Parts: sequence; C-alpha cells; structure tokens
Amino acid sequence: MPSAWALPPAGADAAPLGGAAIETLRVSAGSRPNAVAGAIAALLRQSGAVEVQAIGPHAVNQAVKALAVARSYLEQDHLDLTAAPSFVKLELHDEERTAVRFDVTSHARGPAPGAADEAGEAGGAVAPRAEPTSS
Repeated sequence: MPSAWALPPAGADAAPLGGAAIETLRVSAGSRPNAVAGAIAALLRQSGAVEVQAIGPHAVNQAVKALAVARSYLEQDHLDLTAAPSFVKLELHDEERTAVRFDVTSHARGPAPGAADEAGEAGGAVAPRAEPTSS
C-alpha cells in the first residue's frame, strides 16, 4: 500500500531541542535511500543532529539503508554517525500511528580497526588469552 508520507521540504518539520532546531526527515517506503542519505549527511555536517522518522516496515527498511549509506558519505569528512532508535506516536490523517524514530548525531570518526595509532601500535589489538590455572 503506497504511503502518503514523503520527505518534507527543508525546514518543514523542525522541533526545538535545547534552543536549537533539529530537522525531521520523514522516510516513506518509496523514498530513495541514496537521496535520504544525502540529506542526512548534509544535515549532520551542518548541525550535527537530525531526526529520521518512518512508519511501516518498508519505510523503516529504507531509513536503515539510508543511514548505512550516509555513513559512507561522511567518511571523507572524517565523521561518523550514531543512531538511537525509539518509538513515537504520531497523529496522521486523524489517526494515531506508531513510527520508528532515529535520533541521529555525528561525531569524529575513530581510527579504523587494525590501523596504527599515534604510538605506532596496532589499534584494536586483542590481549592474549589467559591460560586457566589449576587449583
């Protein structure tokens, strides 16, 4: 069933949080993940946070794919994102609907696993296994 939901125009769904407006992107089942990812990456570069909402399994799937693609878009800026999912009840066409909300924030990308750190040692190294002792 096609959804009446689509990405809103820029600034259409801003919600105040700590004095700053957080953009809300609404993702539908028909949303193109690459386009949504571009919007997510741009908003994270601009303000460091964005909210992504999706209603229904297909829309949530598109949103998750967009978050994965957005991570690759942010690599060149040495940024990564963190998404915290939650449920939110929305009023849509005089009906209460439950949406999945992703609170997305950006942060500096850490070194890749196995990459050399400043001391020249391998990052992400695992400590040797301790041998069991007999009692």
